[in-house]
Amino acid sequence: MNQKKKIKLTSNILTFLLISLVGIYVFQVIESGKTNYNIGQNQEELTLLEEETSNLKLTASKTSNLNNIESKVKELGYAKMGRIDFITIPSSSVAIND
Repeated sequence: MNQKKKIKLTSNILTFLLISLVGIYVFQVIESGKTNYNIGQNQEELTLLEEETSNLKLTASKTSNLNNIESKVKELGYAKMGRIDFITIPSSSVAIND
């Protein structure tokens, strides 16, 4: 093989390798961007789920406390209240002590 063919073959191989490496680099950058975007989305979803979990725990705690109050009321023998009627007294019939 003569010298010109060797140089041309070497330059073709180097060009192919360079293009391949640039392609791999671009692919990796795109994949890295997708991964970072997905991580950000998952972190936002995690934050919302943590808030929802804390709200559910609070609601469960309140419900548990209400159930405890109801059982304590039954245990103490209090009757369930129905309708409440208030007596209204006209202000003119109130006695005043001088």
